[in-house]
Amino acid sequence: MNAKPKKKAKKPEKGLFDKARDLFDKADDFMEEKVKKVRKSNAFKAASGTLKEVGNFVEGAVDEFGKSQTKKKIDKGLVKVEKKAEKTFQAAKKRGKEIAKKTGNRLEEIAANVKSKPAPVKSKPKVAKAKPKAAKPAAKTVKASATTVTKPKAVKAPAKKAVKAAPKAVKAKPKAAAKPAKTAKK
Repeated sequence: MNAKPKKKAKKPEKGLFDKARDLFDKADDFMEEKVKKVRKSNAFKAASGTLKEVGNFVEGAVDEFGKSQTKKKIDKGLVKVEKKAEKTFQAAKKRGKEIAKKTGNRLEEIAANVKSKPAPVKSKPKVAKAKPKAAKPAAKTVKASATTVTKPKAVKAPAKKAVKAAPKAVKAKPKAAAKPAKTAKK
């Protein structure tokens, strides 16, 4: 009989979790090796020595500051500032109350004055009749003997001072001379 050969059992495939664990272990080993190399280097030794010296210097400075008069002077100064601030606050509070009292009294006086005045008699409101707007003439006409001369209307500028312009020459017969128009420059 032909017997089929048995298949060999396969190893179970690694899951994602197992792969991540292996990767983490490798990274951890790599980091440990690099840290050992850095600690053995001369730069690390010099830096750690300098850091210890700085630490000792700072501790000494703090101890000296605690023993010195400077700390006491600063504490006294803070106490003085707090007292002065409290006095100033109390004075401002007192002044605010005085101002509020004066304002209240003044408002009472104004209210009394308003009450003592008689109320105005109410009358029916006047209704203005609507008038059609008349067209304003653009220019005035001045009649001279047999000729008509039109002179421009003067324009007032909203400026502070009106500046007089040179009069314009209007040609007309000598019998009726028209007055020159005054214009303002803007």
